[in-house]
Amino acid sequence: MPPPTMRVFRLFVLMAVITAFALPISAQKDTPTVALDETYITDDGSFTFNYPSGMDVSVSDTGTIDLDLGGTAITLLLEPVYGAAFDIDTSSLDDAMDTFVDQVTFLDFDRPTTVTLGSGAEVIRANFTADSQQGIDESFVLAVDVGGQIVFILAASDDANELEALTYAIADTLAFLQAPDDDKGSLTSDDLPTLRDHDGGMSGRFWEDSIEELIDLELIADDGELLLTGEIFNTSMNPPVDTPQDTESSLPNVAMGALMSFRPAEDADDPLCGFVTRVIETRNGYEELLFVGVDGENNLVVLEVDDENPNGRFQREDSGVDWYSPNHISFVLRENRVIVFVNGEPAWDTEVELSEPDRRGEVDDHLTGTNLEFSCVMTGAWGYAFE
Repeated sequence: MPPPTMRVFRLFVLMAVITAFALPISAQKDTPTVALDETYITDDGSFTFNYPSGMDVSVSDTGTIDLDLGGTAITLLLEPVYGAAFDIDTSSLDDAMDTFVDQVTFLDFDRPTTVTLGSGAEVIRANFTADSQQGIDESFVLAVDVGGQIVFILAASDDANELEALTYAIADTLAFLQAPDDDKGSLTSDDLPTLRDHDGGMSGRFWEDSIEELIDLELIADDGELLLTGEIFNTSMNPPVDTPQDTESSLPNVAMGALMSFRPAEDADDPLCGFVTRVIETRNGYEELLFVGVDGENNLVVLEVDDENPNGRFQREDSGVDWYSPNHISFVLRENRVIVFVNGEPAWDTEVELSEPDRRGEVDDHLTGTNLEFSCVMTGAWGYAFE
């Protein structure tokens, strides 16, 4: 049975009459743990979090997500729920908490403070009490920014030490997912379109038409950032692996393109020509790197490098063209799916195993650039990152 303060709040969200009442906390004393070995996903597939086994999870008639474990109760309020009951300013975490505290008048809140979760994410916390709070050692509300959306977490327990650790751990796993009815990215390999504006030349704003077409086709998002542009890249002008520092980004997905030719020496040992992204360098190599390009046998190549696979995991596919002469290559990396286009035609659709974004939709800061071996030449090259 949840603590009485939490039951009062849940009744309030149900828009019922709030009365001060006190019910005894369940005699059962299940100690919460931060071993979050269960995963909850809403029925529409849009929201998820982890929680400990043994904790009961349910959804109320008004949409609150309620978690109960012995003398501990936690309630998650997503925007459709609290937006129906309150007028919350969601322009920032501070504003969200301030307006929440002002409007939930039946609880007595302390001054909000900023706390840091285990992931390093900052949230706003306000402790509260209520007239009906009997047998509760600690109760508080958190305002959490989850990928740009504010989620409130109300928590109460007869065990103050366990409540904070448990609630903070759950808060660190909150994430919004792409809803199933969002058809963005739902293209199958057979449905991939032909690109008409894949080659913008090498002068002016040559990348614009290519990026706009990918946005119009819903292959990439329109709120990304341009990472890289260059009229020409080659082995005489650029280092073999060229990842400028100003390409640093925490966005997980990327699209890149260029007109490219490759004329390696016959005795070259598996030479490569193409793009690199998600590059995180270490003293002895790479923590992570993704290469998309071609080899000396005219194969398309996708190569993943990480600290566990310093020599990389290779995937190869016949490109169907001779790269001795210039051909246009572009690719889209999204949600660990790599789609490669050659001269505008979809040529390959494959999966990779890169690190997953956090609950904010971000990955560790990484670099993007080119891998230029032997006679590898690119003109009109560009790179664009997006969430």
